[in-house]
Amino acid sequence: DFWQDILKKAPFKARAHNNYAIALLKERRYQEAIPYLKQALQLQKGDYWDPYTNLSIAYSNLGQIDNAIDAVKSALRMNPRHPESFNSLGLLFQQQEKFNDAEKAFQVAIVLRPHYGKAYFNLGQTYLMQNELEKAWRSFKECCINGDYDTVIDGFAKYAALSMHLEKFDDAITGYQKILEIDPSIPEARMNLGNSYYFKGELEPALEAYLQTARENPQDFRPLSNTAQVYLKMNQPEKALELFQKARSVPDAPLELELKIARCFDAIGQHDTSVALLKKLASQREDPGTKERAEALLRI
Repeated sequence: DFWQDILKKAPFKARAHNNYAIALLKERRYQEAIPYLKQALQLQKGDYWDPYTNLSIAYSNLGQIDNAIDAVKSALRMNPRHPESFNSLGLLFQQQEKFNDAEKAFQVAIVLRPHYGKAYFNLGQTYLMQNELEKAWRSFKECCINGDYDTVIDGFAKYAALSMHLEKFDDAITGYQKILEIDPSIPEARMNLGNSYYFKGELEPALEAYLQTARENPQDFRPLSNTAQVYLKMNQPEKALELFQKARSVPDAPLELELKIARCFDAIGQHDTSVALLKKLASQREDPGTKERAEALLRI
């Protein structure tokens, strides 16, 4: 209402048209905003940078990606050292799956602002879309370790998850620790921190992470099961058995946990109990995968 009033009082002011259009964009009235942005440009004879960037937002949200790209390029002709515009251009190319063009745009944004975490993140996404995992990993690491995405969970989440996938466990540990520094209440991050330690072979910190996750999320069977797995690795099958049984009692816990329980019974010398449980699993029809594995174990 404020800018509409200004527009009535100053109909030949380009800034009034542009700012009224911005208000429309905030209301997601993208199609309505376009004529006002074009009028702002006409009043300034095209010599007005801001409406071009706003036009790109309007066109992008309307799915008119070519028009959005043209608008960003027009903005860059006026201000060729604006990293946000190159980042926007990269995202538009990314939508069109023009990955080489997107990569170049993000890289220019980074040259203009070396700590531009968002551009590094988007570059990583571009590499990820092409299954270039090592390049994607380097970009995600850069975005949050050296870039200004150091307080953004999304960056660390991508960095940590890809580190796990690529078996870079030290980096995965760093990533999940950073996530928990930002928000200690994310159970998946704490459990994945435990997974990172486990796969690295550091069982004590893995155990600590799993136990804390289990305490904070008693209705999730996974941290209990993972803790039990650590105890098995530590040759403590009695403790493992107790936790696997506790995990199995959690609602929605999978039947396959019974296979691990059978393994624990066997490890503590209760072979008959283990065999009886395997026979029971082999005769059920609820879970074909567990049935097949039980039958295979009985044949050994």
